[in-house]
Amino acid sequence: MGEGQGQIGSVRIPSALRTRRFTENDLPRMSDFMNLFRDGDVTSARQPHDVEFWRWKFLNNPVGAGEVWLTEDGDMLIGTTSITPKKMKIREMIVPAAEIGDTFTHPDYQKRGIFTTLVGLSREHALSRGISFIYGTPNNQSLPPYERRCSFAQTPSVEVANMVRPVNMRSVLRTVTKSRVLATVASPFLTMAYALLFRLNRKQSKSGISITQVDSFPDEVEALWAGNSQSYDVIQVRDKAYLEWRYVTNPGDYTILVARRAEVVVGYMVAKTRFARSLRLGCVADFLILRDDVDVFRELLIETFERLRRDGVDLVYCWTNDTRFQRVLRRTGFLRYMRQPVICYQNELGKDVVGNQYRWYFTVGDSDNI
Repeated sequence: MGEGQGQIGSVRIPSALRTRRFTENDLPRMSDFMNLFRDGDVTSARQPHDVEFWRWKFLNNPVGAGEVWLTEDGDMLIGTTSITPKKMKIREMIVPAAEIGDTFTHPDYQKRGIFTTLVGLSREHALSRGISFIYGTPNNQSLPPYERRCSFAQTPSVEVANMVRPVNMRSVLRTVTKSRVLATVASPFLTMAYALLFRLNRKQSKSGISITQVDSFPDEVEALWAGNSQSYDVIQVRDKAYLEWRYVTNPGDYTILVARRAEVVVGYMVAKTRFARSLRLGCVADFLILRDDVDVFRELLIETFERLRRDGVDLVYCWTNDTRFQRVLRRTGFLRYMRQPVICYQNELGKDVVGNQYRWYFTVGDSDNI
């Protein structure tokens, strides 16, 4: 049947609604619609670049053009879901993969099957393009329907911890407790305790590690990726072409730090600031460390933290599933805030990944959360 007439392929469409793939002309409408759900996650300075951002994400991806499926009621956009192509190393193979996300439904149209329809269409069309692995990082609201109605399952072998470290204790306490008085009284003591317990002193003179900020990734990141990729069963490809697209040509403003030892690139770390719940957040968006050297990770982390602190952030957060990096984060004052689930579509490859204890590598940058 045709689009908007009840069914596309094997996916049924709610009656009286039209569902279709986006075109470039839809980007302004998509931007306005998606920003209804951001609730402060996008800064006012970012607003003029929204259309540019979606064009970058969906049309300029070097792995392949992304897709967005839209549901409309007349001229009104009421639902979206996106597919972003990626390359993943799974076991010994580089496979075509994709992240599913941007699953937004207008509040007046909840519980009408729009989420299930859009996820189903996005999934089916991605598979028809030859994509063999589809994953996502849902929030608490979207996780249940993904699992119950869309044939996705959580992946037990990847335990991603979202770890946070307060910088402006008063702002964080005021946001968490909703009490200005408590925040004012308690913050000086907690700030002093943190300063005494967690002294963030770099050891670069002893370790021989030098750190520089760059505008573009050096060619040596190819060797860094090649050297690290064999240590993991499931990891997104981090070659130079991907990193340049993800963090350099991205309209967002990222800070890229590169660590060297004896002139050899031994790691990088990418950071970004954003707003949420009245807080200015600093995000450790991505990192890759040669042979998972915790000393290199610590040096990059402290340098990144100090730069974010000088930028005036209230809190810094970092995702990682690697327990060695989690230990370094704890020793520098980070607390485990929550577990971030990673889900996979249960086709043959997805079932294999979910059913085995594969070693993953995962950061915030592997999601569309930053």
